[in-house]
Amino acid sequence: MKTIDRLIEEDKATGGAQLTPDPSYGLPAKKPTIELKKVHHSKSLSEETPAYSAQVFVDGVHFCDVTNHGTGGPDDYHSYGDKTFAEDLKALNERIGATFPKFGQDYNRDGWPRDLEVVCHELLDEAAIAKDLSRLLKRTVAFFDPAKREVRSFKGKHEGVARAHLITAALRKTPDAIILNNLPFVDALTLFKSAAAALAIAFFVFASPPANAHPNHICHFHATVQHCR
Repeated sequence: MKTIDRLIEEDKATGGAQLTPDPSYGLPAKKPTIELKKVHHSKSLSEETPAYSAQVFVDGVHFCDVTNHGTGGPDDYHSYGDKTFAEDLKALNERIGATFPKFGQDYNRDGWPRDLEVVCHELLDEAAIAKDLSRLLKRTVAFFDPAKREVRSFKGKHEGVARAHLITAALRKTPDAIILNNLPFVDALTLFKSAAAALAIAFFVFASPPANAHPNHICHFHATVQHCR
């Protein structure tokens, strides 16, 4: 069973878009810092891919705008007349592939190199999952079950003494439970993301994808929260 410290360590090493370069590449490329600004993300229109639009900043400079209609197609990039954009995008994807670790080893042993589209979708997920967790912690008591890698919570809003009783009840029922409300937000987010990742892996394996499938649009799951009575 992985401890919270181990999970946090792994997240810092491989999670999200702020990732440590894989030293096995041995390339001198500088890892780009990628940010999304002016994000408009529609969950209701997101079917096979996220429906969104945003400005993409690379190393602090506005690189392009990006859109996706949410129907399974690739991201569209808009550079507004920059004649060298195709070459610039190719060079950026090469930098990302050289300095970010591969992803998808849970689905394919060798994994796949990241590119701008994967990083953008990861940034969207990071923001959405953080928002979900923040909302959950404000309204109730939530805890992480390490054995099942699930996040559970109590229905309804509970404060003061009632909240303390629920925490006691959660620990009595699941002694190894980690109360997310008692953790720094960044640590609680790591466990919340771990539960979301476990759900995504279970779904992908159950769906039995082809061995050579490239999950450029891997289903993105937020943690499913099991409610306790």
